[in-house]
Amino acid sequence: SGRYHIALKDAKGLGNPSPIDYRLSVVADQPPVVEITFPGRDVDLNKDMLLPLTIEAQDDFGFSRIRLAYKIFEGGIQEGKLHFLSLPVARAQDKILLNYTWDLSELKIFPGDLVSYYAEAFDNDTVSGPKRARSTTYRVRFPSIYEIYDEVARSQEESYDELEQLYEESQDLKTTLDDVVRQMKRDPNLNWEEKQEIQESAQKQQEMQQKLQQVESKLEQMVDRMQQNDLLSYETLEKYRELQNLMEEMLTDELKQALKELQKSLEELDQQKMKQAMEKFASSQEEFLKGLERTLDLLKKLQIEQKLDESIRKAQELRRRQEELNKRMADADKQAKREKYAREQRGVRRDTENLESELEQLENKMNEFPQMPQDKIESARDRLGEQALQRKMQEAAQQLMSGNPEAARKSGEQASQGLQDVIKSLQSAQQQLSAEQKKKVQQALRRSSHDLLDLSKRQERLMKSTRGTDRNSPEMNELADKQEDLLSGLSRIASQLTELSKETFFVTPEMGRALGKSIRSMQDALQGFEARNSVKSSQGQAQAMSGLNQAAAEIRNSLQSLSGASSAIGFEEMMQRLMGISNQQQGLNQRTSELGKSPGGLSPEQQAAMSRLAAEQNALRKSLEQLLKEAGNRSGLLGDLNKVTQDMEEVVKELQKKRVDRHTIDRQKRILSRLLDAQRSIHQRDFSKKRRAETAKTYKPANPPELPETPELRRERLKNELLRALKEGYSRDYRELIQKYFEALAREQQEGELNN
Repeated sequence: SGRYHIALKDAKGLGNPSPIDYRLSVVADQPPVVEITFPGRDVDLNKDMLLPLTIEAQDDFGFSRIRLAYKIFEGGIQEGKLHFLSLPVARAQDKILLNYTWDLSELKIFPGDLVSYYAEAFDNDTVSGPKRARSTTYRVRFPSIYEIYDEVARSQEESYDELEQLYEESQDLKTTLDDVVRQMKRDPNLNWEEKQEIQESAQKQQEMQQKLQQVESKLEQMVDRMQQNDLLSYETLEKYRELQNLMEEMLTDELKQALKELQKSLEELDQQKMKQAMEKFASSQEEFLKGLERTLDLLKKLQIEQKLDESIRKAQELRRRQEELNKRMADADKQAKREKYAREQRGVRRDTENLESELEQLENKMNEFPQMPQDKIESARDRLGEQALQRKMQEAAQQLMSGNPEAARKSGEQASQGLQDVIKSLQSAQQQLSAEQKKKVQQALRRSSHDLLDLSKRQERLMKSTRGTDRNSPEMNELADKQEDLLSGLSRIASQLTELSKETFFVTPEMGRALGKSIRSMQDALQGFEARNSVKSSQGQAQAMSGLNQAAAEIRNSLQSLSGASSAIGFEEMMQRLMGISNQQQGLNQRTSELGKSPGGLSPEQQAAMSRLAAEQNALRKSLEQLLKEAGNRSGLLGDLNKVTQDMEEVVKELQKKRVDRHTIDRQKRILSRLLDAQRSIHQRDFSKKRRAETAKTYKPANPPELPETPELRRERLKNELLRALKEGYSRDYRELIQKYFEALAREQQEGELNN
């Protein structure tokens, strides 16, 4: 550092008397700063093995390189060598924001392994050599499916317990509301305590709705967790999604409106409005209670299906591990390898015993319900518990330790065959469960459809008899009795469908609304008979008949969708058909694009080809519309494909006019893109390890023991924080103050290390 000024003299020798002094300060080249800002925490890997990273670095004169440093801890314990991975970097920049997706599948890690990693940045100091900065060390863990399933099981139990508690609270609330409604019928003038009780009831209902939303959110996270790791079948996945839809439907606009009207009537002190609002609220709360009961029953049965799914996948994973071990046993030429493989073999045997115990628990759960395939679960459990299977695993481990890898391999192959037999038994149980459910649902829906159509015919005959009947005619009482019988029969059918809805999602909300409409209309007809008003009665009867026919039509739609399905859901068939439409659309797009490249006018052959393309596009449009119609209330799982059918219709018109331009090609590309997106929206699109990771959600990792933080790491972190603060653009005084503060921290840290 120093000072300088510029001295000037003119031709006569006169100089500037007071030249300005300038100060020249040498600024030291500071080390860079680097940090991993995303995920910026310890995380678990999904099955895709991809870890999205965001690395931020800063230096005063730019960078020479940035790299990742990592170590693999086998089983989360045994520390491996330090490795480095170079990352792309623009050297001239003084600030870098680098987004990088790290594919950890290339590291050949296994479930239970842990990878610790950090980023390093080097500046471009060519005088004294590049200076280095190091980020905080984070950990990424590859959890086993057993750990994920344990986490899911805990989440399931918590959700079920919370729903059960909600159900009990809702029952208590219903009892309170029924008492208040009865009291208001006797005396609509409520005292202060009764009004306060209504206020508290409304508040409790709002709190229960909030709790239900929290349970729904927890279930969604659980399903996403299993979905990301390919731990759910298509069928079970859709049932969970339908369960979430059911929970959303419980939070109806009618219930919210009833709460608002009740609050308003209490504020206005209008006794008549309060009575009406209270009756409406009590009715909506009763529907909420029924929805909770249905959700609990469905969740309980869904847990059985998910547990069966889980058992199959665990058995498949055990067989995969055993076969992989069998292959590696042939190379067990060294004692260290033989000991390692023997440990892994004992681990397979231990997990086999655990699966046997879990199958016993699954069998006990199945005993609570009829028509469950307990015999096949028992067969699989007995096969796992056979001494032959586990003895072969034990023999393989012993033979490895005694230096006989070939004999160990043969024992392992016999164990692998035994596991394959277990998988077949479990898959057979799954198929039987699905078939029994489908058969039961079909029979119940057919019976309900037949009964509804019979009621509709009887209602039509009764309506014809009612019309024109004189109010003083003695037939009015007889007609009222017949209407009462019809209402009783409809209530019985509604109860049967309500019970069936606890076992399947094919009992749709549309059916419930149509039945509710018929019941209310029949009640209106009965009120007409009481008033000896045949016009009002016949109007109610006509509305009731309309609702009956609508409910029967909804049941026919469900039966049609169910008839071609492999199970009581039919999800895989829907996916296969959508995939077929996508493939045909892709071929159609290619041929349309080729025709659009033709120079000049179209030849007669090309015009004929365009007409054929128009017919094919129209056929695809009709196929998609039919698929959406059959999907019914489940079409939301496919995304918004109605816009796709509209685009298809526009393409048909353009092709019919023998006109293909850039807009036509773009519209067809958009059609194909949305069809493919629809398939991806239901499930993880690619179950291989190369599928993209979802970064919108983070999950709590199954944390291994803390890695020790060395004094060097603490000093490195302190230095990074200091450099970051110095580069924030503060004045010199503030920079000096900041530096003194960090120097004091460093001294304090050093003294603490010496004392320890």
